[in-house]
Amino acid sequence: IAPECQLVAEGGAILARVLTSQTCFACMLGGRSGRTLYMMTAPSSREAEVSSIRAGRIEQVEVAVPGAGLP
Repeated sequence: IAPECQLVAEGGAILARVLTSQTCFACMLGGRSGRTLYMMTAPSSREAEVSSIRAGRIEQVEVAVPGAGLP
């Protein structure tokens, strides 16, 4: 768990990394061209810490290669 989103190759090599403002918990490519990377972030995964501060975010960035269908 880190403030980044990673593209990991089969075998575990990190191919690309996008820094985020908070810890990234999930991501998915979407948008009209399939090149918008949406990243769900929050300061913590502990519900008791984050439920009252409402600090979760959906961050986004355009990437070079589009997604290849649904996950």
